[in-house]
Amino acid sequence: MATWKRAFYTLFIAELLVIAGMQSVTPFLPYYVQDLGVQELSAALIWAGRIGTVSGLAMAVSAPVWGYLADRIGRKPMVVRSMLGGALAMALAAYVQDPGELFWVRCLHGILSGTVTACVALVATSTPRAHLGFALGGMQAVFMLGGTVGPYVGGELVELVGFRGTFLVASVCSLLGGLMVQALVREEFRSATASEGGVGGAARPGLFRDTRRVLQIRPFRLLVVGSLVGQFSFALSMPVLPLFLQRLAGGGEVVATAGKIFGLAGLSGALASLALGRYAETLGFRIVLAASLALSALIAVGQGFALDTVQLGGLVIAGGAAAGAVRPVVNLIMTRCVPESDRGVAVGVIASASAVGWGIGPILGGYMGAELGLRSVFWLMAALFGLLGAIFWTGIGRDEAGIVAPPIDPGEE
Repeated sequence: MATWKRAFYTLFIAELLVIAGMQSVTPFLPYYVQDLGVQELSAALIWAGRIGTVSGLAMAVSAPVWGYLADRIGRKPMVVRSMLGGALAMALAAYVQDPGELFWVRCLHGILSGTVTACVALVATSTPRAHLGFALGGMQAVFMLGGTVGPYVGGELVELVGFRGTFLVASVCSLLGGLMVQALVREEFRSATASEGGVGGAARPGLFRDTRRVLQIRPFRLLVVGSLVGQFSFALSMPVLPLFLQRLAGGGEVVATAGKIFGLAGLSGALASLALGRYAETLGFRIVLAASLALSALIAVGQGFALDTVQLGGLVIAGGAAAGAVRPVVNLIMTRCVPESDRGVAVGVIASASAVGWGIGPILGGYMGAELGLRSVFWLMAALFGLLGAIFWTGIGRDEAGIVAPPIDPGEE
C-alpha cells in the first residue's frame, strides 16, 4: 500500500476514535455544569459559555505555534501530541469538583489538543494532489462521523456510568488514537529549513514572518475571515442548544435524546463532507459555499421558531448537513492557494482564527440566552451566516480568480 494511503486510513481510524470520544462529552458540557451543582438556567448558560470560550481562546493562542512546529519537526509529532494531550485533559475533567475547575481543565485541553488541525496538516502535505479532494473530504467526513458516533454513544454512556465515567472512556479513546498514529504512520518529512537552503539549509524566517507571508495571499485571507465568522456563528449555539432542547422537552432528562439528535447531525454532515470533497471543484467553490451558508441561515431562523424537540431536532440535523458542506471546501481552497511548505503555518492560522470565533461565540451566546432569551441566539446566527455567504460570493468572484494551485513538488505524484 502506498505510504499516503496507509497514513490516510490510519488517521481515519485513529481520528474516529478521538473525535467520537471527545464528542461523547463535549455537547453535554452544559448538562455537566448542572451536574456540578449549577441548577439555575441563566447561571448554567453563563458557565457553559465561559467554559466553551476558554477552550477556544487557548486553542487560538496555541494553534499557530503548533503549526509552526509542524513545518519544522514534522506533522506526525503534532498529531500524536494533540491526541495524547486530549487524553490527559479528558482524564482530568473526570475528577473536577466544580465549574471553576472544569474551566481550567478545558483551558488546558485547548492548549494541548487540536487533532483536527494536526490531521488536516498531515494529510494536506502527504497526499498527492490528484487525491487531495478525496483525502480532505474523507478527513472532514471522519470528523463529522466521530460527531455522529460520539454524541449518540455518549448520551447512553452518561445515563449508564455518569459524566465522570464517560470522560474516562473518552480519554482512553484519545490515548489509543495517539498510539495508533505513532506506531503505524510514516511521514516522509522534509523540514522547511532544509528544503529551502540547499546544503545545510538557510534558516527560514520565524513564525510571525511566515504568518505574514501566507496572509499576503488574498484567497487565504478570505478563508481566515470566513473561518473566524463561521466558527463564531456555530459556537453561539454551543451553550444554548442543549438547554433549549431541555426546555422544549419540559425540563426532563434529555441527555440520551440530545445525543441522538447531535449524532444524526454529525452523520448528515459527514455525508455532505464526503460528497462535496469530491465534487466541490466541479460545481465551483463560490456556488457551494454561498448556497451552503444561505441554507444554514434559513435553518437557523427555523431553529429560533421551533416549538418542540421534534422540530428543533430535525432542523439541527439539517444544519449538520449544511455545515458539513462548507468545511472541506475551505480546506480545498487552502491547498490550492498555499504552497506545500507553508501549509502547516496556513492550517495553524486558519485553526487560530476558527478558535477565536469558537472562543468568543459561547460566552456571547450564553449571555444572550440568559438576558435576551434562548431564541435570540439563533436569529443572530442566521444573520451572520447570511453575511458570510455574501462575503464568499463577492470575494471569490465568478471565475474564482486567484485560487491557483501552487507548483507540484517533484515526486508528489
